[in-house]
Amino acid sequence: ACLAGALPHRGPAGEKIAGPGRDAQAMLADKLQAYVLFNVEPELDCHDGRLALEAMQAAHCVIAVTPYRSQRMEDYADILLPMALYAENEGSYINGEGQTQNFSAAVAPQGETRPAWKILRVLADTLGVEGCHYDTVGDITKEIHSLISGLAPDNRYHGSGPGSLPAANGAVERITDVAMNSVDSLVRRAGALQQTPEAAGNTLGINAALARQLGLGDTGRVRLEQEGVEMELNFVTDDRLPPHTVLLQAAHPDTVKLGRWFSAVNLKKGE
Repeated sequence: ACLAGALPHRGPAGEKIAGPGRDAQAMLADKLQAYVLFNVEPELDCHDGRLALEAMQAAHCVIAVTPYRSQRMEDYADILLPMALYAENEGSYINGEGQTQNFSAAVAPQGETRPAWKILRVLADTLGVEGCHYDTVGDITKEIHSLISGLAPDNRYHGSGPGSLPAANGAVERITDVAMNSVDSLVRRAGALQQTPEAAGNTLGINAALARQLGLGDTGRVRLEQEGVEMELNFVTDDRLPPHTVLLQAAHPDTVKLGRWFSAVNLKKGE
């Protein structure tokens, strides 16, 4: 996707573009009039699920290209376009060595479901977007390879990071991870996977020393306030956590309203 130019500031083969578009955070913060959701449940997949939901609910038109439907999706989406699952698609990957790996569909899409690239092609045709008249996915692959033929793979890291992070000024910081069995819409709907410990939970992990400091004990209920929103959660103590931190996993529908995955929070004993 990166090599094809599916970035707001880069074209195919990583070429800089004169007028960069918005990144996902800006699209949500700017409360646009319309959104096209491409195999994403923004309330679960975005860093700030509350902001994402507010943006969807404020928009005049939301089109969701999705293999699934949910009650929450039906609340904010005006149109649901059925998208084929990965096993019903054909296409290619470019691996870490820069080699193309092609794959075919294992089964035919069900009902009115269509491969996602075909849905995008029809939308582009309808909107009058030029350069999208592809007949097969092979046509797309061929064009991408003609644009990136001069690139050589380079897996060396060229970025730079800060030497240190800003002090938290004594605040309790929420940290978040994404549970492996909750990373996308497919595994979130796998009943067997959701019965394993690796599925996302809505139980708060609290550093043991912090729990003692707050008089919470080892387990129980705690009220958590984040950016003006309060909710009561079960908690357990977790000695793996750094001092003055709590851990709450992402992609759980019960905790979407809290907002950002990383933020200062306030805690007090629950009822």
